[in-house]
Amino acid sequence: MSTRVSKRISKLIDRLSERPLSVSMAQARKLAVQLGEVEFDRWLRLELYGYFNTNSALREEDVVPEYRGIGGQLTDEHGNVHVMSDPKAQFLNEDRLRFGVEELEQLQFKTGPLSYRDPHRAGLIRQHLGVEITRFSFNPAQIAGVLASIRGELQDRLMGLGSSIPSAAYPQTTSLTEPGDPILELRPNFYGVGVNLHALWRKLRAKFGMSNHA
Repeated sequence: MSTRVSKRISKLIDRLSERPLSVSMAQARKLAVQLGEVEFDRWLRLELYGYFNTNSALREEDVVPEYRGIGGQLTDEHGNVHVMSDPKAQFLNEDRLRFGVEELEQLQFKTGPLSYRDPHRAGLIRQHLGVEITRFSFNPAQIAGVLASIRGELQDRLMGLGSSIPSAAYPQTTSLTEPGDPILELRPNFYGVGVNLHALWRKLRAKFGMSNHA
């Protein structure tokens, strides 16, 4: 089982640059569910379906990851750009995209600036700066960098998952092993990892006084 899972993980990693990220993440979700990796699956759901309240994977303490950050401009409903001259307010020209990966893959090919409403940001600007700003506008070319960062994060998590499998897959085998005993020599096979059956047979004969013909 361990070898089979490791091969699946390696295959996923190898294909990350060959196919859409949304496809790789959907495949990773199947693996995460099968292995009972709840937090990994929750992260995948957030990335796939977006960091929105409508996503059941989102928790109150969750924040949009830093690797989803982009730069942009603040505009009103008519598209007029408001330039933040105060250095302390420059953070308002940055945001983190909440959209799911599949939607980001589509948006990256749009031409011209994209914009969306941000009521919370608009409220802060109105309250503290007295300016009526309703939208955050950005260049869709930045989305490619966000997708690349998500892909890198997925690769890191898959590699971490792969490195944890051998130690977790066979928790009961150590109780059968004695120092210097070759009986549990692990051998890769079609089903995962097996034992040296000849060594097992020799041990049983010696222990119970069995003859070679028993």
